[in-house]
Amino acid sequence: MANLSKVIICTHDPMLASRWEAQIQTKFTVCQVSELDKLTSYLTPDTQTVLMMHGEPFKNSLGSLNNVFRPHLKILILGQHWPENLQIEALINGCSGYCDINSTETLLIKAIDCLSKGDTWIPRHLVPRVISELTKFKQSHQIAEQTKTVEATHPLNVLTAREMEVAQLIAKGENNKRIATMLNISERTVKAHLTSIFSKLKILDRLHLALYIKKVTENQPSN
Repeated sequence: MANLSKVIICTHDPMLASRWEAQIQTKFTVCQVSELDKLTSYLTPDTQTVLMMHGEPFKNSLGSLNNVFRPHLKILILGQHWPENLQIEALINGCSGYCDINSTETLLIKAIDCLSKGDTWIPRHLVPRVISELTKFKQSHQIAEQTKTVEATHPLNVLTAREMEVAQLIAKGENNKRIATMLNISERTVKAHLTSIFSKLKILDRLHLALYIKKVTENQPSN
C-alpha cells in the first residue's frame, strides 16, 4: 500500500480543527482546509492521505460524500454519537472509518494508522452488516464501475491458493490477527498477501474486496 503522506483536517469549526491537530501532529504531518473544493491542491499523487472530516454538516446528505472520493484518499468521518446505522451509511457512501468528535488522541492515531494501511476503522461486528448493505445498495457508481472492470479483466484465478484463502476470510469479516492465527502465518504475511491481492484485482481496500468476493461467489454456477 502507499505510504501516508499527510492528514488533512476539514471542518468549519476552528476549535475542533485546532484540537484534532494538537492530538495528532506529533505523529503525522497535518494541514487544515475549511472547504472541500480546496482539497485537491493538498493531495500528493500516488501517496496515501487521510481526510479527517467533520461529519455533522453531512449527517442528512451522506450520499454527497461520493463526490469527495479521490484515489489514495481515505476518509475518516467524525460525528457526534452517531448510531450504528448512520456509521454504516457513511461507509457505504465512501468513507473508510468513523470516530466520535470527542475521541481520545490514542484512538484517533489508531484509526488513522488503520486507514493508512488500507483497512477500515469500524467495530468488527458491523463489518458483515456493511457488506450486506453494500450488496443491497448495488454499490455507488464508483464501486459499480470498479467491480465491473475487475470482473471483466481479473478473474479470481489470478490469485494464489493462499491469497484466495485470505480473500475468503476477509469476505467473512475476519481481521488480520485472526486470519494469521487461522492460517498459521504472521500478521506481516497476511498484510503482504492483501497488498498482492489488492494489486492483482485492482481493488482499493478490504471492504471492496469482501464485496467482490461475495458477489463472485454468489454468481458462480452450482455444480
